[in-house]
Amino acid sequence: MGNRLRVFLFLALSILLFPTVLPGQDSTHVIRVKDITPKGSLLQKFKGDLSFIPHYSVETGAGVLFSYVTKGAITLVGDISTHGHALLGIAGNHPVAKREWKLDYKGYFSSATVDFWGIGYVNAENGHNRTEYDRKKLYLQGEMLRCFFPNFHAGISCSLDWIDWEGLAGSRRTAFGYGAVAVYDTRDNSVSANEGIYVKMRQRNYTYFDSRPFFITMIQFDTYRQVWDGGVLAFDLFGEFSYGYVPWPFLPVIGGTERMRGYYKGRYMDNNTVSAQVELRQHLWRMIGGAVWAAGAEVWGKASSFNLEHTLPNAGLGMRIRLAEGVLLRLDYGFGKGGQRGFVLGLNEAF
Repeated sequence: MGNRLRVFLFLALSILLFPTVLPGQDSTHVIRVKDITPKGSLLQKFKGDLSFIPHYSVETGAGVLFSYVTKGAITLVGDISTHGHALLGIAGNHPVAKREWKLDYKGYFSSATVDFWGIGYVNAENGHNRTEYDRKKLYLQGEMLRCFFPNFHAGISCSLDWIDWEGLAGSRRTAFGYGAVAVYDTRDNSVSANEGIYVKMRQRNYTYFDSRPFFITMIQFDTYRQVWDGGVLAFDLFGEFSYGYVPWPFLPVIGGTERMRGYYKGRYMDNNTVSAQVELRQHLWRMIGGAVWAAGAEVWGKASSFNLEHTLPNAGLGMRIRLAEGVLLRLDYGFGKGGQRGFVLGLNEAF
């Protein structure tokens, strides 16, 4: 009961106090940083906005995300939470070559205390398999996309992954990934879409420096439709499929703050995962909205091991608070199989 009380107090305090740092501007930049550098100085390019964002999830516990967005559209982030999770990162999105191309990149280093059940559905179902480890991860990703026609971009994608689960056999791995990515996006906005379609496909080939290569294919399909006044029906289909000699730290996983909410991210992992969710979002009163969703997911290894009886169910409900234009505070509570459940507190819609 003590943990539940702490979670409740954290959520209540976040909802009550977070709006006070918002002066009503039309962006997610919530605290204006004064410019104290001389004009013409190189440091002027790093002027920006600082925000403090409370969050909560089953994996990280309660925490605060620090975000600093520069005038050059570079985002610097830091995160710290109660479950021993810490992160430092950078991200950016820049037009290139007369805006015919755009460069997306992100990178971060994280250190966290995480739980591990093993690989596959059967191991994840056995609660006695749960073991706690310290995990460190360095991740760098870059994508260069060209606009071929309105709403459609395609280009190249690359990444560098270094992962170390301290004390767990076969856990220290480094891999370089490269491949192609394509995006089709007709959404009216990316924060809380009312209409439109979002499709992303990515094929990445990995060079594993001390063994054979492996491959991961990612497919995402989202659609949004306004069904009545203030009501939006959203659908998300997501799949990751790995093949070749895939080191287990790179296997696709189920759970998190966007899909299968309420499940511990990484409890269910294997070569292939697919999930689908449908969510009804309804504006209720002024700045308040609500949402309910239902979802399901599958995780399997070889094609012969796919079993519909292993489908993981998921459902939940949530509250939305529109703090300013482009700033949406999301509070969700998700339910899963075998009593798995949990809160999610963060910014913007799950998808």
